[in-house]
Amino acid sequence: MKGSVDAHRLWYARPAAHWHEAMPLGNGRIGAMIFGDACRERIGLNEDTLWSGYPRGSDGEYTAAYRRARELSLQGELGRAQKLIEQEFGDFLVQMYLPLGTVHLTMGHTGDVSEYRRELRLDTGIHTVAYTIGEVRYRRECFISVPDQVLVIRLTADRRGMLTFDAQLEGALRCESGRTAEGLWLDGNCPICLVGRGEAPTSTEDLYYFEDDSRKGVGYRAELKAYAEGGSLDTDAQGLHVRRANAVTLLFAVRTSFAGAFRHPVTDGIPYREPCSRDLTLAAEKGYETLRRDAVAEHRRLYDRTELDLGISQNSARPTDERLRLLAAGKNDPALYALLFHFGRYLTMAASRPGTQPMNLQGIWNEQRLPPWSSNYTLNINTEMNYWPTLAAGLEECYEPFLRLLRELHEAGRHTAMQYYGAPGFVCHHATDLWRVTHSSSNLLPDSAKWAYFPLAGGWLSHMGMEFYRHTGDRGVLRELWPVVRDAAEFCCGILCACDGELVVCPSTSPENVYLDGANECALDTGTQISTAIVRDVLEDAIEAGELLDADVSAWRKAKAQLAPYRVCADGTLCEWRMERTEAEPHHRHVSHLYGLYPSRQITDEDPALLAACRRSLEKRGDEGTGWSMAWKIGLWARLGDGDHALRLLKRQLRPIAPWTAREKPGGSYCSLLCAHPPFQIDGNMGACSGILEMLVRPEKGGVRLLPSLPHEWQSGALFGYHLPGGQVLDMQWKNGHVTEKRIVSETDKGEQQ
Repeated sequence: MKGSVDAHRLWYARPAAHWHEAMPLGNGRIGAMIFGDACRERIGLNEDTLWSGYPRGSDGEYTAAYRRARELSLQGELGRAQKLIEQEFGDFLVQMYLPLGTVHLTMGHTGDVSEYRRELRLDTGIHTVAYTIGEVRYRRECFISVPDQVLVIRLTADRRGMLTFDAQLEGALRCESGRTAEGLWLDGNCPICLVGRGEAPTSTEDLYYFEDDSRKGVGYRAELKAYAEGGSLDTDAQGLHVRRANAVTLLFAVRTSFAGAFRHPVTDGIPYREPCSRDLTLAAEKGYETLRRDAVAEHRRLYDRTELDLGISQNSARPTDERLRLLAAGKNDPALYALLFHFGRYLTMAASRPGTQPMNLQGIWNEQRLPPWSSNYTLNINTEMNYWPTLAAGLEECYEPFLRLLRELHEAGRHTAMQYYGAPGFVCHHATDLWRVTHSSSNLLPDSAKWAYFPLAGGWLSHMGMEFYRHTGDRGVLRELWPVVRDAAEFCCGILCACDGELVVCPSTSPENVYLDGANECALDTGTQISTAIVRDVLEDAIEAGELLDADVSAWRKAKAQLAPYRVCADGTLCEWRMERTEAEPHHRHVSHLYGLYPSRQITDEDPALLAACRRSLEKRGDEGTGWSMAWKIGLWARLGDGDHALRLLKRQLRPIAPWTAREKPGGSYCSLLCAHPPFQIDGNMGACSGILEMLVRPEKGGVRLLPSLPHEWQSGALFGYHLPGGQVLDMQWKNGHVTEKRIVSETDKGEQQ
């Protein structure tokens, strides 16, 4: 670590009063939210495969409805086409990511608390709570180990025999609970979310528990065990009780029956009770110090690859919540931007590790049985944004869950492409879940076309798979990705149709946005900018990959040449729809029509007219928006070369938001630095992290541009460990707005030097 420690720690002089203020821990599979109260600790628990439901196929045949909607659209009957899509083209909703439960610690000490501090060190992955009562200094240390797959809680005091507390393990779902001589356990199966056609879940009453194994959800076993040094330890129906110990280590483990996206978790599940107990046994044999050493070593193996130093200020050492308030009041704090960047890297490491599930809307942290938007994988921007900074930040291993998601959606989506479109290749739509749903999951809800009908999600994901190949330059990776890239292109060609001499995706949407068609709102057009832009990326990817692998790419070249071009509207904005349309919501949170500028690289400095149209579009949309929307705009303004505007949005992203703020309020950050959509969505954290990198480095064909969008406030700084495409690593320092030192080495050489 080369920069200030204040760019690598969050700390507070008070405990969290709300879930959104708690500190996240994770090892990709197990997640925890630590509240840090001195006398009544609360730790929220999650496991990445704890979802409702089980594998289930979409019934019916929908090709006729799709083709009729296409005919209506080409005839100008877009309103009728939309009603047809909403009434006949779609099936059941995706399932939900669920909470596991809570560990409660009720401390036996009383008296006034002084010298309180809770802290999360991003560079070690360790959370600490320290405080004084009377003349005794207490300390709790928590981390979740990747090597040993357990949550570890260590309680100590600076005087012997002063640790007395009670522990409870509370399940969030319907389950059995019990105790052993040294601990507590939970055992259950996840529910199934069921609602009628044309309905959406409205309460936990829509979660059903069945007795038949074929209708049960994921089975799970969770255990909490205590290992006391001195004093006494016993359990009863009220929980676990420690009296007058010198030190205590609590270990928590959880395993589930999940055996894969396409296998039933009960009738074809894997053992989980014995593996859960084995995790605890093996961890206990290692002992606390070894557990801690191994966990920190694995954490730093990834974390220490990248460093951003933007300097410090007189506020840098203050509590994080105070720093947010001071920044909003206009007080400069450059280390806070670096902290947000490193927090994004930390969250990626905590929520996405090889072999785990990819990050959902909330990473792996969720406390609600009916979470917002089911805490699913939303594929029209959010899941993609989750992984925008991963490769450049040197976390290639953390990309593995995303690539596995892509492969599984490819497997499931080949049937859906034929079932829904009569097309070759593969398709997935706006959302998916643990079971890799690929159909248009509208459940035939009214007005659902604007979000549910998005057949280009698979193309966007496929393009991000190719970005991984370009990052590594590994031909073996390319060969593994080839079936996905090929089938994405085949699907795109299968749904393209001719309209006024151009090839378009008809009908198509611009995710979640609508325009005015007379007095009515309409979500469909005979083509949209994002649809054409994604198709262009997909075809270019397939051509590049196909040429390297000696495949015939002539059909893709021909289709690409006939795609509808970018158009500029009369008001100077980039056209979002194929025709100029009257906007229903000029400040809409989505900026999907600017996909070609960012995250894609289709619109560059070689297209000044299109760049000007993108700028005008952003100006018209405005700077406000939900958390992830502002994060996207940071990257867009950075691509336009306007670092000061990007920084202005970054400051908005760090605007302090109260945990109880309604969804209608604009986004910002909770005091924990978690992105406030509101409510919490992790994509805003990742988008901001990526946007910061866009301000400092821009890889281009044939080279790299340094400080392309440097804000005036960041005149001096350093960035170490930026991972460039092709397996190279960049280190640079700058002063007075100019690069003073630069070094680019191969990733292999960089690893040897470290």
